Amino acid sequence: WALPDVASYLSFNWNMRQAFEYSSTLVDAIGDDKGYFNDIWLGLKTDVNGPQIDIRTGLLDHFGTRATLLFDVKLPVDITSELVLALIEVDNATAVAKSVDKAFVKDLRAKRRIFKGNTIWEIKQDNSPPEPASPAKDSTKAKGTAEEDEKEEAIVLPNMAVTIYLGHLIVATHADYIQDFIAHQEQNRSLGQEPDYQRVLSALIAQGSKKD
Repeated sequence: WALPDVASYLSFNWNMRQAFEYSSTLVDAIGDDKGYFNDIWLGLKTDVNGPQIDIRTGLLDHFGTRATLLFDVKLPVDITSELVLALIEVDNATAVAKSVDKAFVKDLRAKRRIFKGNTIWEIKQDNSPPEPASPAKDSTKAKGTAEEDEKEEAIVLPNMAVTIYLGHLIVATHADYIQDFIAHQEQNRSLGQEPDYQRVLSALIAQGSKKD
């Protein structure tokens, strides 16, 4: 990648599909409900008012094993200054893009941006104070139902932006960061072309390293 200014860069290999399934016990614990993890994805697939996408066949089955994380800070520094951008390689960008579009096209919080021919979905939450609750019409409302309502209200996506670019699913904290990233691919040479990188690579190869 040709990189914009970054505070740190991390790239690694991970079995995304397997890691997703293994995270179920953690999500269940956070939701304080065994089966909560699977209920989330089942609802995403079957809820008539939802996007009706299969997270596994529409997204996860196309994930590769390479992931990259970029971090930076924009000035002036405030609580929204931290920039994070994650890239996950995919083997079928068209299928993943279709799932992403379906996930956000009916979401009123999602705004579609087009930048250099790339669709970027920007999701911003409404952080305005909630309206005062109206008086309860039925004071006998079951406790279990009230707890379920609270749990549903607690499921809120953070502000973020999503796109598919050069065979990667990209998720970032800011849509502008994605645009800067895309723009830099056309302007700057990549890390692999930098003299320092080439010098270290040559030294490693001389020591017996190939591409590992």
